Amino acid sequence: MSGKVLLVGRDTPQMELMRTRLDREFEVLTLAEPEDALAEASQSDVDVMVLNIRELMTEGIEVLRKLHSMDTSIEVITLNIPSALRFSIESMKLGAFDDLTMPFDLDEFAHKIRKAFHKARTGKKGAFRRRLEDLAVSVAFAEAGAFDNSVEISHNSKKTSSGSRQGPKQGGS
Repeated sequence: MSGKVLLVGRDTPQMELMRTRLDREFEVLTLAEPEDALAEASQSDVDVMVLNIRELMTEGIEVLRKLHSMDTSIEVITLNIPSALRFSIESMKLGAFDDLTMPFDLDEFAHKIRKAFHKARTGKKGAFRRRLEDLAVSVAFAEAGAFDNSVEISHNSKKTSSGSRQGPKQGGS
């Protein structure tokens, strides 16, 4: 199961403990700053991001907002403490895969990472498959001489990588 997990937080001993546990199954990168995490998420093939909301608070929520607007299939797991429950609720509203309350069992943590990884990979495969299907339809229109429709389908496919398709305009060639 070769995937990439990004751990984001400033608590070095805790991050190192989580990294050690996940290194057996995943490629793990640890970053302290939320801005660095966003840059890494946009530049590499991250499957799962773990945000230490307990430390990052509002910065962590902002990372989640920006990830959501990037239209990425990265699954996010947040780490929090009971006294900051409002951040857990906010992160789940923003689409976090799960929220773990500290302290937590490392085996349970690894299990959640595996589940999030599976969901992230399934989403990527689905988006890729939809894109291929759209391109096949575009080619069929091109072969039939309906070049405007072919181009439109191809452009719509790029724009709607989330899977919602728009058909060609009626009456074009």
